Amino acid sequence: MFRKILIGLAILLAVGAGAGSFFLFSDGGAFGKINPLHVVPNDAIYVIETEAPINSWRQWASGLVWNHLKKQSFFSEMGESVDALNKVIKENSLLLDILGEHSVIVSAHKYTYKDYDFLYVVDLGNKGNLTTILQEYLNPIIRDAFKTGERTVGEYRVLELFDPSDRSTLHVVFVDNLVICSYTGKLVDAALKQKDSPNFAQNDIFKAVQEKTKSNGMGKLYLNYNLLDEFANCYMSTPDENVLKLSESLFFSAFDVEMDDKRGLIEMTGFTNVNPNYPSYFKALALSGNGEISAPLVVPSYSSFFFSLTFKDFNLFLDNLENVMQEDDEEGYQEYIKNTSMIEKFLNIDIRDDFASWVKDEIAVAQVETNRPNSKDEFALFIKASNIEDARSKLEHVGNQVRKRSPVKFKSFSYKGYQISFLAVKGLFKILLGKYFDKIEKPYYTIIKDYVVFCNNPQTLKSIIDDFENKLTLADDPGFQAFFNNFDSESNFFSYASMPVLNQNMASLVDASTLTSLKQNEDYILCFPHFGIQLVQEDSLFDTKIISAFAKPTDVRRAFTDFLSKRSQIQAEDPEKSTTVEKIFDMFEGEGSSNAETQDGMLNDVFADVSEMVDVNGLRGVFPRKITKTEGNRKIVAFYRDQELHGAYKEYENGILRIKGRYKDNLKEGNWFLYDENGDLIDKIRYKKGKEN
Repeated sequence: MFRKILIGLAILLAVGAGAGSFFLFSDGGAFGKINPLHVVPNDAIYVIETEAPINSWRQWASGLVWNHLKKQSFFSEMGESVDALNKVIKENSLLLDILGEHSVIVSAHKYTYKDYDFLYVVDLGNKGNLTTILQEYLNPIIRDAFKTGERTVGEYRVLELFDPSDRSTLHVVFVDNLVICSYTGKLVDAALKQKDSPNFAQNDIFKAVQEKTKSNGMGKLYLNYNLLDEFANCYMSTPDENVLKLSESLFFSAFDVEMDDKRGLIEMTGFTNVNPNYPSYFKALALSGNGEISAPLVVPSYSSFFFSLTFKDFNLFLDNLENVMQEDDEEGYQEYIKNTSMIEKFLNIDIRDDFASWVKDEIAVAQVETNRPNSKDEFALFIKASNIEDARSKLEHVGNQVRKRSPVKFKSFSYKGYQISFLAVKGLFKILLGKYFDKIEKPYYTIIKDYVVFCNNPQTLKSIIDDFENKLTLADDPGFQAFFNNFDSESNFFSYASMPVLNQNMASLVDASTLTSLKQNEDYILCFPHFGIQLVQEDSLFDTKIISAFAKPTDVRRAFTDFLSKRSQIQAEDPEKSTTVEKIFDMFEGEGSSNAETQDGMLNDVFADVSEMVDVNGLRGVFPRKITKTEGNRKIVAFYRDQELHGAYKEYENGILRIKGRYKDNLKEGNWFLYDENGDLIDKIRYKKGKEN
């Protein structure tokens, strides 16, 4: 696909050279001036614009990024096209003078469910009869290189240039001061129709970001978020709900694009506008002021990505979020009120007082690599507290309220001096903060510095504690810190991705064909080790930065391998790296009875399902595993660990419970209950270490 861009630009620049000759040696009459952006169809996913195409090309072609990428197998087929384009530039001395200050537009358009192609537009100025140029200067050149054809679209003749080497056809048309072409004919047809109708570039929403974005770099990039979800579907196996939300939340971004070889950065800086009619985090964030980004102090550097929402004050943000929902999504707002009221009534807590009151100015989510075989990476939630002791006290109060009503009892335990506790409330953060936080379903939590850290898995919390204690956080990573210094320290939204870490987790993010391609071209991913996005509210817009670092893949691999080796060595030397089995098992006090009444399914809605309380696969070797055995009319349900019975034990006959108790280290422990054939209790025996007590 990129090869087509280069070939198309080479032809367009050749056209420009011929046109330039005509301009210099003729007195061609003036045409009406058409803005090249105005012929770009409304379904453009993104648009690249440069007013100095020759200088921009020279900067790109001589830069470190291209000179590295062209050596990779993925880019080898582009070499011929790049050479052709460079030859056109070098051999036409008029080209810099003629095209150096004229606009070149490249726009991307989806034309089938899984495919997109490009439209090219060159603005050659106000002079000359381009039909004459085509006939007098270009026909001999074109006929030598291509098989030519022609078709008519309205009043325009579209030239068709067929290349037998790859059986592609370039469609070219001249419209006043513009040259328009594409390898997909219907994109040229759409541009001709768009010429006489208002398009996105003519509305005030687009102009707001376009006019405010400076042009100091190689060119501008415009993103149309309305079509972002459709573009993403070209690569993803299934539609992503978060991408859909993003496409509905934002309108346009305009960026000035710059390459800095000295610092090894590709920078895009500009502005983004928010859809004021869609209930979104972005709309609420824009009303809530900026906050400091400090989550890297506790987020492990062995994380695929993390994002940080920051604001002047969390209660202000929560007010704005509720107001946005109430104004733009009445149904969603009523559901939110219903769910929060249900939790407050059932647990006798006040969400504003017990949760929101201690949150300061940042909430972050990270995807933490577990480094455990056959286990999925875990999401962790980091909430900065204004007063950590107040946060501890409020959470303990909520925990006490949960324990009064929960059918499952849980004991907190200490790991390296950090207390790990559990809130058996299903989907609490999804209810409070929305679907972006639905990954944290049944949260365990601990406190690290000024942050309360929540996660579905206590083992992951232990890993986060280990990395913090061993100074393996993002803030301790010199590579991340140098990259992060390119962003503002305060913002509304910041997102970061570590490509070496993310590369290990690609299988769960993309479809099979894309994964195969990525594996074959791994160097293309690893050469951009750091990637970040930042939004800072400015008036009605977001000041927006997208920055990617560039480095040689060999250097990235070496640094990442050294990091993994260091981390493994530290873990191997850590005598407390794992909590004892007994401590973890004893966090649960058994199934016990509850004094809570189940009203209208409220108990089932609020509390986590006991059978799903822990991820057995993720904690294999730590938590007991369930086993069910059936012999005739007899059924046994038990738990074992390390080939020994360990945990609850039940025995049924003809579907009726006959025996119930628990084992510890293959020995009966605690109360055992015996039932008759009708299920009535007939005896209770207490055991201690396998002996009646």
